[in-house]
Order: sequence, then structure tokens, then C-alpha cells
Amino acid sequence: QGALLALQGEDFDPINEQFDKQINLKFDAGKYDINQALCKSIFPYEHNDTRHFITFCTLRNGMVLALNAPIDEIYEQQTVMVSRIIGIIIITALVVLLVAFVFANHMTAPIVTLSKATRAFTEGDFDTPVTTPKTKDEIGQLAESVEITRVRMKSYIDELYAEAHIDSLTGTHNKSAYMAEEKRINEQIANGTASFSIATFDVNYLKMTNDLLGHISGDELLVKVAACLKEIIPLN
Repeated sequence: QGALLALQGEDFDPINEQFDKQINLKFDAGKYDINQALCKSIFPYEHNDTRHFITFCTLRNGMVLALNAPIDEIYEQQTVMVSRIIGIIIITALVVLLVAFVFANHMTAPIVTLSKATRAFTEGDFDTPVTTPKTKDEIGQLAESVEITRVRMKSYIDELYAEAHIDSLTGTHNKSAYMAEEKRINEQIANGTASFSIATFDVNYLKMTNDLLGHISGDELLVKVAACLKEIIPLN
């Protein structure tokens, strides 16, 4: 063993001692051919504070060929490859997360919009359109159906409001609308935020018109008076 592993120079004496210890621990010269055992083994050692690997191979002429290299150099390509693989994994994970975020946003944003629209419906707000991307998928079809429902419901509610608060003859607000407005103004008065004006007037000769010309002519008079009022008085 000593002749086999002897390296030239005083600097290699500590290395020879390392080899002797490793070989004595790993091999039994009485049972194994030391040359074959060495050719199948890689031994680590330190030299000048640098870790190395060394292996041996017996040549045809009986000489032993020793190959050694620093451990960092041996694993350099592996380290680079591992770093590249980790980088690819990180980039792939980021791409997957980005795609998942975009897909989730594409799916959840219309659903959130539809949820807000239906919540507004329950609160009686049919004036806000349902604004979602015009797509051909199930969500787009659902959004289109919700918008159609909103338009129809608004039309029905407007018709019901007109029947309940608009005078069918003159097109002006009726007594029900007046009472609702009176309630709203009284609440503003209680809160100290009221701002309003009241004007009272009378239509001259209405009774005479009904008596002499008939109620149809009296209705025509009321329609003309209402038209004049709507022309000169702002809607607000």
C-alpha cells in the first residue's frame, strides 16, 4: 500500500497518511486485490486547504494511474446545471402564477360585477347598466341575460310609477306624488337640510268652461295649463 500510494515530495506526506487511514478502514488486503479495490473507489483528501477527489487505475504495464481534481471543479457543471434548473423552475412558477392570476381575474371580475348588479336590483336600483366584457362564454351570456332583465324591470317599474304618480290626463305629478314629495321634504326639514319653494294658483273659469262647453273642453283647458307650467318651470 505504501508503495502504491506514495507521492513524491514532502508536501504530500499528510495526503499519504489520509490515504492509509481510508484504505485501512475500507479494505482488507487479505480478502481483496488492493489494485482492483482502488480502481473502483474515489478518495477525498485535502491539500493546501482545498478538498480534492482522487482515483486510481492500474495500467497494462502494471503502473498505477492516479487522477485527481478539486471537488469544486468536479461539481462545477453540476452546480451550474442545478442553478439553471432552479432558475427555470422559478420562472415557470412565476409564469404559472401570472397565468392563473389573469385567468382568475378574467373569471372572477365579471362574477363580482354581476353580484353587485343583482345586489343593486334587490335595493331597487335598476338604473345602472351591467358592464361586463362582451364574451361568448357562459358568463357573457349570463351577463347579457341580467342586463336584459334589468332593462325590462326598469321599464315595468317606470310604468308602475307613472300609473301611481303621474296624472294620465295632464302628464304632471298627481296627489300621490305630492304626498311622497311632502314626506321627503318633511324629513329634510327634520334634518335641517330642506331647500324648497311652494307656489299655489288657480285656473280661472274652469267651472264655467265645464258648465258651458262640457267637461271635454274643461279637460283640454287643464292640459294646456299643465303644458304651460311644464314649459316654464324646471324639472328640478
